[in-house]
Amino acid sequence: MNSKKNTQNDYNLSIESNIQINIDSVECDAFSKTDYIYIAQRFEIFTASSQCENQNFYFIYAMDNFNTEFEQKKSRPHFKVNSETECYERISLPSSCRSFNMEVKQNLSSTNQKLIFTINRDYKCTWLCLNRPYVKTVGSQGNELGYVRFPLFSILKTVEIFDANNNLLFYIKGIWNQFQTYCYLPCGFCQTISFDILNKFNKKIAEIKKISQKKGCCYECMLNVESEYVVQFPKLSSFEEKALLLTGIFFLDQSFYEEKYSDMCCLCMQRCCCSQCIE
Repeated sequence: MNSKKNTQNDYNLSIESNIQINIDSVECDAFSKTDYIYIAQRFEIFTASSQCENQNFYFIYAMDNFNTEFEQKKSRPHFKVNSETECYERISLPSSCRSFNMEVKQNLSSTNQKLIFTINRDYKCTWLCLNRPYVKTVGSQGNELGYVRFPLFSILKTVEIFDANNNLLFYIKGIWNQFQTYCYLPCGFCQTISFDILNKFNKKIAEIKKISQKKGCCYECMLNVESEYVVQFPKLSSFEEKALLLTGIFFLDQSFYEEKYSDMCCLCMQRCCCSQCIE
């Protein structure tokens, strides 16, 4: 009798295990088959008007190409990202130094969201080659997918992307003196900051664009405008590679584009303490 029960239990566990493997496989396939995505940070009225930092939320939409246009209100995001930070760090530290934990979830329905990977960064006070800014990507099962770091010296806004075996996969590089880096001007050319995705041989294989909604310089200086990105993934890139590229994008966003203009008076000193001025 006991042997029959054990056999039945083993059979049930086998079915549950197979179902879980199939679910995870479907989610990874759905993510890896997405060649273009649009990332939009959720606009927080309280945060924008009060200049008080809050936790960040991002929505990720699938796109057909760079020129795809759609209305966010009528589209269901394919993925949702919740960035958790400590309250005291948001108050006392610039975004380039804060620790954070991001959960990237597949938005299967309004009531069903499945974790596919997390992005983690510990607080580090960087000084030259010591404690270089670093963030790692962890799969839903706790397996490390890889990590992203800033190089020691670069005149460009650059991150290096490595897999779990410390093999260099990609660079993300952007020119530091692009106009929109400093102020949003009401013209098409100044609305976009471009980044190149390069392979380990420094050959361009895809690109990223940080865009704005043409709200103008005054609007940007008064409010903390939310981040928006359009991303082209390299052809035939795997789920792990796309997860690491997303990690690089969020790392750049947290390090360079989350600072408020009201903090400019002390921003230089804060960044020098973390050696961001040499990037």
